[in-house]
Amino acid sequence: MPKTILITGAGSGFGESAAIGMAKNGHTMIATVQVSPQVTPLREKAKAIGISNLRVERLDLTDPYDIAQAQTFDVDVLWNNAGMGEADLYLKSPSSSCATTRWAAFSPRPTGESTSPPSTP
Repeated sequence: MPKTILITGAGSGFGESAAIGMAKNGHTMIATVQVSPQVTPLREKAKAIGISNLRVERLDLTDPYDIAQAQTFDVDVLWNNAGMGEADLYLKSPSSSCATTRWAAFSPRPTGESTSPPSTP
């Protein structure tokens, strides 16, 4: 059964490919991109390959107005694909904060487990 799927981070790479692929498989896609210059190229790409069930919207996940607007969309599935790279800050951070950052960013926690980073020797 086709679904309406909102995917964040669809301006390029994996998110773009996933949005196009799922639209080709019959799902109604709301492909969101962070910045306006990404909107038209994705719309044109979808049109060029004959996809009419892919809607492109600008959605900056750091903007409260954009988030409020997105909450009005009627979707069955939310695919959070957007990411934000902070490599420069990460590389310039002291090693103790890097360990904490790395743990917080990549270590899944079961429900009820402490949210504190592991102690370091």
